[in-house]
Amino acid sequence: MKEQASRADVDDAAHGESLPGDGFHYPGYIPNEGAAGDKTGELREFKHKLLRINATGGPGNRDPESALLAQMTTPDGMAKVVESGLGGEVFEDPLHGSVFRFALEYWDEHEIVPSLQVLIDEFPGLILKPPRDDDGATGWLIERLAHRRSTNRLQNLMRAAVETMHADPLKAAAEMRRACAQILEEAPRPGDSGIYVDVGAMLDDALPEPPRPEILSRSDGVPLFYPGEVNLLFGDPEHGKTWVALAACAEALNSGQRVLVADLDHNGAAATLHRLLQLGAPKEALRDGDLFRLCEPDGTGDVEHLIGDCATWSPNVVVVDSTGELLPMFDANSDSADDFTRAYNRVLQPLANTGAAVLLIDHLAKNKESRQLGPMGSMAKRRAVGGLCMRVVRERPFAPGDGGAARLLVNKDRHGGVRAHAQTSRGGGDEQLIGTFLLDRENDGTSSWRVTPPQSDSAATAEHTEFRPTALMERASQVIEQNPGKLTRNGIAEQTGGRKRTALSAVDLLAREGYLTSTEERYPRYTSTKPYRQVDDPCSDHYPSGNDHRDQISASDDDL
Repeated sequence: MKEQASRADVDDAAHGESLPGDGFHYPGYIPNEGAAGDKTGELREFKHKLLRINATGGPGNRDPESALLAQMTTPDGMAKVVESGLGGEVFEDPLHGSVFRFALEYWDEHEIVPSLQVLIDEFPGLILKPPRDDDGATGWLIERLAHRRSTNRLQNLMRAAVETMHADPLKAAAEMRRACAQILEEAPRPGDSGIYVDVGAMLDDALPEPPRPEILSRSDGVPLFYPGEVNLLFGDPEHGKTWVALAACAEALNSGQRVLVADLDHNGAAATLHRLLQLGAPKEALRDGDLFRLCEPDGTGDVEHLIGDCATWSPNVVVVDSTGELLPMFDANSDSADDFTRAYNRVLQPLANTGAAVLLIDHLAKNKESRQLGPMGSMAKRRAVGGLCMRVVRERPFAPGDGGAARLLVNKDRHGGVRAHAQTSRGGGDEQLIGTFLLDRENDGTSSWRVTPPQSDSAATAEHTEFRPTALMERASQVIEQNPGKLTRNGIAEQTGGRKRTALSAVDLLAREGYLTSTEERYPRYTSTKPYRQVDDPCSDHYPSGNDHRDQISASDDDL
């Protein structure tokens, strides 16, 4: 004898209470006896297979409808909504449905996302809070609203089935099975929102190749920077970071690719254009607003507008110069991991999401230990970078009319596509030499540049540097030891004596090899970190092992 529900159970069910043995309820459900009761059990079993929807949890307790509308005021949020195919029918509030349709029409017409203020001005009385910085928030909200709509449709279906159950239970069960199957087919499955990777599809189609660098090629054809990633160039002031980044821009423009330079440091449009022309960027490309754009953002509004433009314009290379100006603009502290991550997710990652190789320029810290690790400030910088993290070390000053040279070292390469073509650097350690950036002044007054691979690095730089002046290096070291933090490069050379050009080269060698630190000024002042003495230098005639060991060192360098 099948257990029957009591009248009290039925009354409870009518008010939304659960029936015995049932984890789900709906108002007005009354079980039938006999055959109808059997069909009721079948319906219950079918229902439990359908309703596996979690309506709790998630990012905060905000109204999901208004929260999703706020996310649609960001390029990434709008892109996820459009990609999901979500419709206005998921909104229960008619006002929210109207705002949703307006936002999509605004996106289609203007090719930029509407701001919060645009929506509020268009719909008086609308209350929206700022969008979340969390990358997963939009996907979660899309999935929640879609699941809520599926739940409502199923509940309505069951209510309708109850009304027809007494007349023809078999027909009601068949109709419900068909309608439920359709709802399940249309309902999003966990992971449809993009939160989870569709591993099965990836395995079916064979795993994609790992990201490969494509921007700024060495003379042997090996590229250095990754598209669709943030790449970081760091080093001391005037060591050639911007030159290297702009060389990547010139190369891209010569290939017909799109380039954006965001000059937050306000180096000046004239100076930037002059450098690009020196590096061989074609004038016709610089004139073409569809190929080249240069901006000097003054605030967060300019930066956000820039990000919105890039979402539709899709540049190949984006230079952001520099972190030192970007972070304060967003009230972020360079030493705070949370602050940097917030600015990174708000600005840099959206730019990389357009497919561009983002070249972010940064500086070194003053602290000796920190300088050895990477860029100044929080370690979150190095951790967040998905492309190449490159240290730029000046070999020869970049002087007007005289060119310059800088060694390029791999500090971090998450995908390994660059490090595979690098060699151990002179200083050893964890960083490898990827090549040397050379800027040459030609006889006709023009400039040329190239990035030489490691095996030809010594030969290439030898054309541009004096012999190793170990005697002047020792004298310069002694001058700095006696005047810590007081003398500029020229001041040290004057007190060192000898030919000034050779003395300046001696100072540069000491700085490059870690004997000196410098202040972050236009004309930096130097302090000794350790004394240099010829007797400790294997490349010096005064080294105890003599010339044979020095020759071995030279041969080793030539092999790089």
